[in-house]
Parts: sequence; structure tokens; C-alpha cells
Amino acid sequence: MSKDTTVGFIVACIFLLVGFGKTYAQSSLEQEVDSLTHLIVSVPDDTLKIGRYEDLARKLLSLNRQSKMLEIANEGLALSKKLEYDGGIAKMTLFKAIALDIMGKSDKAIPLYNIGLKMAKEQDEQELQARFYMNLGLCYRYMGDYDLSLENQLYAYDLREAMSKKDLAKLLNNIGIIYRFQDKHKRAEEIYLKSLKLKQELKDSLGMAATLTNLGLVYNKIENRKEKSTQYLQRSKNLYQLLGRPDHVASCNTSLGQIFLNQNNIPKAKEALSDAWNYFQKNIDQQYSPSTLASLSEIAVLENDFQLAKAYLEKALEISTSFGRKVDQVKLLIGLSSIKKELGENADAYKMLKKAYDINDTLNQMSRLEAMEEMQAKFDVNEKISELKISELKLNEQTRQRNIFLFGAIGLALFAITIFFSLQGRIRANKKIAEQTEAIQHKEIIELQQQNKLLALSSMIEGQEAERMRIAKDLHDGLGGLLSTVKAHFSAIQNEVTKLEKLNLAKKTNELIDEACVEVRRISHDMIPHALTLSGLPAVLEDRAETLIGEGFNVDLDIQEFPEDMAKTRQAMLFRLIQEIISNIRKHANAKNILIQILGNDRGLSLIVEDDGDGFEFEKAMKSGGVGLKSINSRVEFLNGTIDWDSSLGKGTTITVNIPEV
Repeated sequence: MSKDTTVGFIVACIFLLVGFGKTYAQSSLEQEVDSLTHLIVSVPDDTLKIGRYEDLARKLLSLNRQSKMLEIANEGLALSKKLEYDGGIAKMTLFKAIALDIMGKSDKAIPLYNIGLKMAKEQDEQELQARFYMNLGLCYRYMGDYDLSLENQLYAYDLREAMSKKDLAKLLNNIGIIYRFQDKHKRAEEIYLKSLKLKQELKDSLGMAATLTNLGLVYNKIENRKEKSTQYLQRSKNLYQLLGRPDHVASCNTSLGQIFLNQNNIPKAKEALSDAWNYFQKNIDQQYSPSTLASLSEIAVLENDFQLAKAYLEKALEISTSFGRKVDQVKLLIGLSSIKKELGENADAYKMLKKAYDINDTLNQMSRLEAMEEMQAKFDVNEKISELKISELKLNEQTRQRNIFLFGAIGLALFAITIFFSLQGRIRANKKIAEQTEAIQHKEIIELQQQNKLLALSSMIEGQEAERMRIAKDLHDGLGGLLSTVKAHFSAIQNEVTKLEKLNLAKKTNELIDEACVEVRRISHDMIPHALTLSGLPAVLEDRAETLIGEGFNVDLDIQEFPEDMAKTRQAMLFRLIQEIISNIRKHANAKNILIQILGNDRGLSLIVEDDGDGFEFEKAMKSGGVGLKSINSRVEFLNGTIDWDSSLGKGTTITVNIPEV
């Protein structure tokens, strides 16, 4: 399928879809404008209200209600300044400038664009910068300054990474228009096709219609594509009609009329241009109103109706002058001069021609002034470079003379300096030796203090563990045994005294004694499990794994080459470490699976505990004063080990501890 056939098929599909949705979309947009207008009145003055002003201004722009849009932009701008909200000031400045620009007040719009652009740069808002550059480029294009227009559009293109696809498609379309005005038709076609492809992806029917119009205009300038020109413009016109955009329908009629005029098809040209003027006469457009009248004037000249031709051009000149479009004024004045000459109004013809040349001289003078300013800037730079070179020569000469003096002074002072430094070096060496000796002694003192602290801590912890073992033994062997004896005696009494059974006190007392026995065993087991004393740490961990499984966890315990000769106190400390880690998992991790690995080796052993819980940010948890984490780190430090925390939110936690052999 060819490119043109594809475009035609897509446009035909859009005709069918848009025809059903046009009325609904238009009324829906009107309803949204009314709703937002009422909402703004009722909400408080805050930054959210400024966002609603922005939404309302954008919808008013879509409805071509520029006067109301200007009013809303001014209200939003005033509120943004009151709240000192820089982002709102920049955005509402953009909408105000756009409204003024569309209303033909480019002299007021351009300063606002530049002010807003500066604010967007200060705020580092690249998307907003791109929007300012795009609209500034459009403003310069309507003024006829295509070079400045293209410059701003290309600045916007440099920021395309920050732009939406829809804005990028519009930007490409605008760049293509400038290339077309500069008679770079092949380049314009290439840019238009890129824009059309993006708009097809976005299903932007209004944007597609605009690009189809521009493709039709550019094909009119390419020799082997002229037959496509009217086809594309007619498709665009039909699409605009379905979208309910009479302004764009009129602009398509203007373009079609000009093409028919170039093809010398006067009846069709006159019909299309008359339809266009019927709209633009009531809805003045700074670009299309003058160009429509100029083309109608050409037809009147071909029909020898010079009075009508003059009337058309005078009206066109009036509109262009009101919008300050000087380039258009020059063309219209020259055309009007020719017509007045045909009518025998030679004096007026001369005035028109002189006025055209004066305006043209003004435009050229502005260009010359810009060129002179550029030359002056270059001259200033060259002059500064020359001054720098002269200064450099003078500095080199002064440096040479200074060097001669310095070398002489240095030669005279070398002997004295040599003697001084030899003596000074000896003094420094002795001083350095003394400082090193003092530093070594200080280091030895610090190391001795640290050893004493560790020894004291070790003794304290060993004492704590011994005390725990004593208490656990007493609980198990003493109080536990005593409770068992009490229960046995109580059972004997129960068998003999049947009256107690009727009161049901025996059963309750039995249950309380059983509960006390279980609690004593639990406390004793938690303080120092008997399996640790009898069978060592592996048996305790197996018991603890079964407990965790009973609580609903999936536990994988893997112990390989555990050093059997490890001291019971170190095994107890290692147990406390694992107990603290598991406690943290139970309280905070929300885990389902736990892996506990102990791997013995020649250098000691490695402990790995892994869970699939919520995970956490280690640095943040330590700063917030996590007692459990500090306790774990302290126990690892006591064992002269190292610990590595690997945890992230939502990905669980892995703790790796390496403990050296003692």
C-alpha cells in the first residue's frame, strides 16, 4: 500500500468516527468550561485553584475564546503573584501571551513570552521552556520574521526529550511551515510526514487535518506532486468540517482558491476564496484575511475590475497594518500602487510605492543594525584579544627582568641556605624520631585500653551467661521439681478426699500447677536451653526450627562442619545472636520462609540467615535508633566477627556473619 493510499484510508476512517463524536465533544467541552468556571468561584485561593485556572485557559483556547482566556489568565496570574507561586506565574504568563498573540497584539505578547521563558529557565522546567519557544516562534512567523521563528522552533526541538508526543508533532508541523515559507519544499515535506506519523499514532484528528493542509500547500510547489495538492487540501477541509472548525475550513478554502488561481481555474478559485472571505470578514485572522483579499484582488484584475481589486487590497492593507505585519504591508502596498496606476491615480500610486520602500528600508535597517551589532561585538572581542596580547608581551618582559634579579639573589643565598637546612634537617630528624616514639607509645596505650575494655566486656558477658545457666538450672531442678512433687502429693490427697472432687477445686488446681510447670520449663529453656549444655548448638537450633515451623514458618536449617570444640560460652553467645535475629524476623519482617545456615571452615565459621519478608533500609533503621540491630552488631563485635546486611524494601533480608576461630 502506498503512502498516499495509507493516509487516505486513515482520513476516511477518521471521517466516520469524528462525524459521530463531533457534536458530543463540542458540547462536552462547553460543559467542562462552565463547570470549571463555577468551581473556581467556590474553591479557596491556593495552588490547586491555579491548576484549575490553567485547565480552564487550555479549554478556552480549544474553543477559540481568546478574550475569555485572557481574562482567566489575568486572574490566575494575579493569584499566583499573591501566593508567590513561581510555577503558576510562569504558566499563566504563557496563557496570557498566547491570548494576546492570537488577538493580534504581538507587541505585547513577545515581552511576556520572554519574561515567562526566563522564569521557566530559572525553574529548570524544560517542558515549559519548550512551550514558550514554540509559541514565540509562532508569533515571529505571523510577523513575517521566519529566521527568528525557525530559531525559536529549533530551540524547542532541542528540548524534545521533555515534550509530549502531541507537542512534538505540533512542533514538527510548525518547523515544516517555516521551511515551506523559505521555499525549502523537500525539507518541509520530510518534516510534515514525521509530524503526520506521530499524529496518526496519537489519533489526533485535528492535528492530522493541519498537517494534511500543509502537505497540500507544499505539494503545490513541487513539480511532480502538484496533482496531489488539491486532494490533500480537500481531505483536510472535509475533516475540519466534521470536527466543527469553520476557521480551519475557511483557511483551507483560501489555500484551495490560491492553488486554483495558479492553475488558472478562475471559477473554482473565485468560489473557494469567496467562501473563505465570507467567514474571515466576520472573524478577522491576521494571516488568512489579508491573503484571501489579495487573491480576490488578483481575480478582479484578471476580470478588469480594478475598482474592486483596489477595494480588496485596501481592506487587506488595513488588516495587516492593525496587526503590525510589515512584510505583508510591503507586498500589499506594491500591489495597490500598480492598481492605482492602472486607474490613473498616479499620485496615490507613487505614495503607495514610496511607503512600501520606506517600510522595506525600516526592515532592512533593522537587519543592518543587527548585523552592525554583531560586527561590533566581534570587533570588541578582537580588540580585547589584541590588548591581552600587548599585556602579555609587557608581562613577559617584566618577568624576564625579574628572573635575572632572582637568579642572582638565589645564587648569593644558596650557600647560607644549604648550611641552614643541614642544621635544620638534623633538628627535624631528631624531632621526628621523638614524635614517632611518642605516637607509638600512645598507640600502645590505646590498644591496651581497648584490650582491657574487651576483657571487661567478655568477663561481664561470661558472668551473665553463667548466671543465666545457674538460674535456668535452679528453675528446672529446683522450682520445677518442687512443683512436680506438689502435684504428686496433691494427686494423692485427691484420691483420698472425694469431697474435693465435688467442689471441682482439684481439677482447677491441677491445671494451674501444669501451667506453672510449662511456664518454668519455657523460661528455663529460653534462658539457656538444656540441649545447648548437653548436645551443643546444632541440637538447640533444630529444636528452635521445629518451634518456628509450629508457628507457621517454612524453615530450612543447614549446619555443616560445626566446630565441636567451640567453648560453651561462645556457643551461648552465637545462640543469643541467632535468637535476636529470629526475634526481629518474627516481629517486623512478615516473612514466610527462613533459611539458617552455619558453615564451618579452617578460619572459623560463617552464619547466614535469610528471609523473604518486607525488607528495610539499614542506614535509616540504624539512624532511627533500632535497639535490635545494635544488639546484633554488638554481639558480632564481641565474637570478633564481621556482619554484612543485605536488605531492600520488598525483597527480604540476608545477614552474613563471619566469626574467626579462637
